[in-house]
Amino acid sequence: MSHVQRELDSISRASFAGWLRLAKPFPAKLGEQAVLALDLGPSGALLSGRCSYAPGTEHDFAFAEGGIRVRVRCRITGVADHLLGPDTDLLVRFVDRSDALADFIARYEEQIRRAETANSDGDAARNVIDGDRSLSDLGSAARSKETFLRCRLQAGAWTREVTAIADQPSDGFTIAASETEDQIQLLRLAYEESDAGERHLLREFAAASLSSGR
Repeated sequence: MSHVQRELDSISRASFAGWLRLAKPFPAKLGEQAVLALDLGPSGALLSGRCSYAPGTEHDFAFAEGGIRVRVRCRITGVADHLLGPDTDLLVRFVDRSDALADFIARYEEQIRRAETANSDGDAARNVIDGDRSLSDLGSAARSKETFLRCRLQAGAWTREVTAIADQPSDGFTIAASETEDQIQLLRLAYEESDAGERHLLREFAAASLSSGR
């Protein structure tokens, strides 16, 4: 993903703490267009699809999942194109309240709590989310659409490559392709000024940031 555009009233990073980290995507509608819901929380959602909607526009977000039908008004606050495919990621902020949405979130959180209890008890049979997923799958929905940026320092010059593989190179680092240009420049500078051991730690940090998700 690249060239992410955000409005000034976009969802704050802190608000992501209450998001569900969906174990798998589910189909939804944004206005008249079909999308996949990759993540969801009380304040907004991360969606993916072949949409042409612009940031700042408002649409109805609707889905039927787990026996619950949800329809809520939202505003698009972020758009990012996939460089490895035709889809677009959309970050939306809900502008209305929805009791059905709150019910869906509460039920999903209850699934997570039951799976956490089962996992702590060593009961794999009850460590279940979304019917066929487990605790370890939380966040997989968003990661299933993720692309990466591999930065390599070769002969004193940096190269960039967009890739679907998160492996860390020996002469640079791999990060999420959605990282800001400022963050990329900071990591480059840190890498250039580091010795071999510090560069190894920087790659470990980059790998951990990819595996931990948002």
